[in-house]
Amino acid sequence: MAQPSGLLALFTPNAPPMEPSTDFLTVEECALVDAALLTSRDKFTTRVAIYALRSLKQIANTKTCTIAELSPQDIAHWIAADPSLQSNVDSNFKTFFTQLVLSSLKPLNQAAESIPVSLENLSIEQLIHWFEQQAKQKLESN
Repeated sequence: MAQPSGLLALFTPNAPPMEPSTDFLTVEECALVDAALLTSRDKFTTRVAIYALRSLKQIANTKTCTIAELSPQDIAHWIAADPSLQSNVDSNFKTFFTQLVLSSLKPLNQAAESIPVSLENLSIEQLIHWFEQQAKQKLESN
């Protein structure tokens, strides 16, 4: 069976490194998320946020604008055109995943504001650390 790439690799933590054009989650990034002190649900959310951040950076770069200037339609069109989603994935999944990426904007903006840094300059390590801090705060408040 072929190894997953692009968006589908998001759900496969042991996928091999991907080509730069579809470099959504690398093995190293998956290892960083796996090593984080997070629940399985929080690790999934973190993986989605990493994919969203990388995708948003690519979309903004392609459109020569900032992430804040992207519209939901820009994001939806980009996900719909993702080469890794052209076979064996229906439009309902693309719509679902578009909503996940759009929903990721809230924690991404919160993470960037807490550092403070622009979304374009937010690193994967900073994002994972922010998710860990959020999880820690949630535990301490319970």
